Amino acid sequence: MNAADVELARMVYLASSLGVLLFSSIILRGLWRPLRFLLLAVALSVMFTPFFVQQDMPDGSKQNILPAFVVMLHDGINDRDNWRQAIRRAGTPIVVVTGVTGILALALAFLLPKPVKP
Repeated sequence: MNAADVELARMVYLASSLGVLLFSSIILRGLWRPLRFLLLAVALSVMFTPFFVQQDMPDGSKQNILPAFVVMLHDGINDRDNWRQAIRRAGTPIVVVTGVTGILALALAFLLPKPVKP
C-alpha cells in the first residue's frame, strides 16, 4: 500500500461520510429542531472522531489518523477475548466528542432564531 492508496481511501471515506450526513439531514428535516440538531451532531461526531494509531505509513511517519468507530469495530471483531476493552478504548473519544457536540448543538438550537416561513 503506497501513499496514493492511503489518500484515495481517505477521500472515499470523506465523500461517503458527507453523503451520510447529507442523507441524515434530509431524513431528519421534519423533526423538532433541537432533536434534529442533536441527532445531526451525534452523526457528525461518530463519523469524524479521530483516533491515533501507531503504525508505519508509506511516507515514513509512524502515526496514522483513523476514524474512531472504524478502529472500534475492527478491534472488537479481531480481539474476541477482550472485545469489551477494545471497544471501550476506541469508544471513549466518541462518547466525549458526542457529549460536547450534543451540548453545543442543543445550545445553538435553542439560542438561534427560528426561520420565518413566508
